[in-house]
Formats: sequence, C-alpha cells, structure tokens
Amino acid sequence: MKYSGGDGTVAVEIDTRDLEAAARRLALENGRTTGEMVEQAARLTLEDVVRTTPPGNLRQKGKATTGKRAVRRSIGKAFVGVRIKHKRREEWPDVVGVYEDMKRGRRLGKEPKKYVDQVKLRELVKRQEARVGLLASNWLPGLYRLGGGKRVPKFITRHRGRGGSYEVSTRGRTKRVVVVNDFPSDWGVSRVMEAAAYVAVRRQSAKMVRSAAFLARRDARRAGFRVR
Repeated sequence: MKYSGGDGTVAVEIDTRDLEAAARRLALENGRTTGEMVEQAARLTLEDVVRTTPPGNLRQKGKATTGKRAVRRSIGKAFVGVRIKHKRREEWPDVVGVYEDMKRGRRLGKEPKKYVDQVKLRELVKRQEARVGLLASNWLPGLYRLGGGKRVPKFITRHRGRGGSYEVSTRGRTKRVVVVNDFPSDWGVSRVMEAAAYVAVRRQSAKMVRSAAFLARRDARRAGFRVR
C-alpha cells in the first residue's frame, strides 16, 4: 500500500492483514497460534523486501558498490563536470536543485546534458552516495522488533532507519503488524518501493500456503491415507 504524506513524503506500508489467511492455515497444521505465524511471516517478508529495496542488498555486501555505481550513472545522464573560470558565468549554479528537479520530473537522460562546475558535481555525487542503503534502513525498526536483521550490512544500518515505523497490535489469538517506510516523494522511487513491498507479501503468502499443504499431506500419509 502506498499513500502520500502532507509533508512531501510517500509512505509504503506492509500490513500483515494480507498474510493472515495463510498464517491461520499454517498455524492449524503446525500447532502454533495465528499470532506466532503472523510475526514470523512479517519478519520473513521484511527480510525479503530489504533484499529487493534499491540497491537490493541484504547479505550482499557488494551491493553497496553497486548502489554507488548507480548514483554515478544517474548523475552522468544529466551533467558533465567542467572547470568554471572566474569570468565565466554559471548557467546552472544550483546543481543539487537541478538534479532533484530532473529526477522528480523523470527527465534524466531525456534532455541534453548540462555543463556544471566540476567541484559542485563531485559534491553532488558524494551526497547521493551517502544515501545508499537509506531506503532499506527504513524497514529496520520493524525488522528488529520482530527479531530479524542480524545480518544486515553496515552501509544500511548506519542510517538507523529514521524514516521507518511499525505497529504491533493483538486481537484475540492473532496479531497485526504494520511496518511503514516513509521517504521524500521527490526521490522518484515510490513505484519501485510499492512493487517491492507487494511482491514480498505475495511471495511470503504463497510460501505459507505451500508449507501448510506439505504438512497436511505429510500428516495424511502418516495416518495411512493415499495422497498425491
């Protein structure tokens, strides 16, 4: 689920209500409560979505370098760094502002490259590289709460998940976990993030359904039934 905040942000949400039916079915087969299954499913879903959040990195240390390469490639679509002499007027003095505006309008690579001060260009590259892993880190508060995240690389954990939040509520024997990743809308990654969250939830739900079916067949065989 994706929704817009009033402060120029976009929030992508993972809600275990979408996993509850599969969790209930699996709980019946393995003797656990639905609440226990929901928490486990939420943890596994979050670990999955961290893997697919740009640059896609859980347990893949090389992805930090991949993220930095992606930053340079993205900036290289928009700018060429040149040495600005004292008498030469800068046509694009606000390099950061121009870059973010182009990303917001999805114009990177669709316009002629702009010649900008090479010093400012290096500062922009450094600034963007420092953000690598920030999106993934926003899932960490919820992942830590559920007992996961022990193998997350440092380039993700360094951001401390400042844009993430979670809520765990109990209703009878079941639980509901809601984890939110909140980030600026002008980063231009809302569709990617929404897709990553959706796919992770659907994948985990399918895994639980398959596990429940496997346990049911196993128990049926033990009871003497012929099953496929």
